[in-house]
Amino acid sequence: GWRFSLACLPMLAMVYWRKKAWPQLSVRQYRWLALSGVLGVVAYTVCFMWGLSLVPAGRGSLVITFNPVITALGAAIFLRERITPSMLLGMAVATLGALTVITHGDFSRLLSGGVGRGELILLGCSFTWAGYSLMSKRSMQFTDSLTATTYPIVIGTVILLLTGPALDTHLLGHVQAQPVSSAPWTAWLAMVFLAFGATALAYNWFFTGVDQIGATSA
Repeated sequence: GWRFSLACLPMLAMVYWRKKAWPQLSVRQYRWLALSGVLGVVAYTVCFMWGLSLVPAGRGSLVITFNPVITALGAAIFLRERITPSMLLGMAVATLGALTVITHGDFSRLLSGGVGRGELILLGCSFTWAGYSLMSKRSMQFTDSLTATTYPIVIGTVILLLTGPALDTHLLGHVQAQPVSSAPWTAWLAMVFLAFGATALAYNWFFTGVDQIGATSA
């Protein structure tokens, strides 16, 4: 919640600065952007943070290499984007790598129920991110990529702040939140990087790419 709250400030400022006014959207378009925020911010963040609480960060980062595979398949089915042979090869390698990590190198575990809960939860990241990417591509048909990125994040942040304590309690088992004043300066430094680097810049750059070269290539 803190991460996305901090990221919203420069992103909203960039939207207003670029357009010299707030974008005029219909109620239906706002609903679409809100659904994008629920999927790409709330659902993705829940799957990611919940999964990382159950598996090491290194394994988690490898499991979500499924992201481009599922996004590319979704773009081919729903957006009619073309998948080249080289893309298929890359998808096959990514799938093999992710399955190797998920099963600890023993593929029979896929059939015997030996895959851990953390890995399965992290797979949710791939599906929510793919849906978010495809929905954002549709959003860019009625608005620019910056607005299509910023508004879902703002809406998703509000929902995340409202539901965060309940999610912490019921999913992660954190009965009591830690006081903000007890956080070390290194934690705040990490938070600033997550907000401005890994969110404000990275999300904008990624969805600018989605707008210009398509969800599959991006």
